[in-house]
Amino acid sequence: MQNIVLLLYSDQELAIKLLQQIQSYYKIQSETNQIKQKIFEFNKNIVLKTKYYEADISFIGINYDNFQKEDTIDIIKTQYNNIQGVVFFVDAETLKGHNEFIELSDQLISELDPSLQVVIYNRKQDSQLNQALIEKEEQGLQTFIESVYFDLDEAVERKDTKMAQKVDDVLGFDRIIEILECNTWATDIKYQKQQVQEDLKEKVKEKENKQQKDLDYEGEDFANLLNEIMTIRQSNISHEERKIQAEKVINKLTEQYNISDSD
Repeated sequence: MQNIVLLLYSDQELAIKLLQQIQSYYKIQSETNQIKQKIFEFNKNIVLKTKYYEADISFIGINYDNFQKEDTIDIIKTQYNNIQGVVFFVDAETLKGHNEFIELSDQLISELDPSLQVVIYNRKQDSQLNQALIEKEEQGLQTFIESVYFDLDEAVERKDTKMAQKVDDVLGFDRIIEILECNTWATDIKYQKQQVQEDLKEKVKEKENKQQKDLDYEGEDFANLLNEIMTIRQSNISHEERKIQAEKVINKLTEQYNISDSD
């Protein structure tokens, strides 16, 4: 099943560049299709593939200007019935698109009820921001929307790392990827089951190998103890010395196999 994510922007070129960064991260190729249908301006399909699932995501581009029309949200709801996410794109330095984001976010989130909702600020390194204004206006929103700051000119690389323990641990583009991969998408169940089964088989195999190594180790130790016993029996030593050596072997045996006096 295809998952729909609405990407709202004031600058189409920058919005497409963001999707190209995501596409580059997953090392996949997909065309950006100019659709010019009603309020929709382009779409880009990206297959988000992780170890456990594969999700087909279609990003639909909509310029903020289209929301000046009264029936825009109705058109969106009529055209798409599987809207899983809404991404607002804002230029952090000029604040282009910020007013539109503030005006639209509560209504869109309320009516579409997406599982993924985020505002991405394109921020150049060392740029001067009116952070106080941005935070004040965001605090006035009724719905929670996570803010991520990211410089589109930064080079991105795929990192095979575990998810962070806290949101604050990951910033920028890495956080965008984490948001995408942590969302609950409609996925290919067959692929998902196959990946889980393969992972389970691998874990079972690792456990069996470890158990076999432990058995081999214990068997070797036991054989060594038996060899010591035979050596004591065949050695030309006194009865008292043989008794002392035998007690040492017995102590080793009880320690190795956790044998108590009651046993």
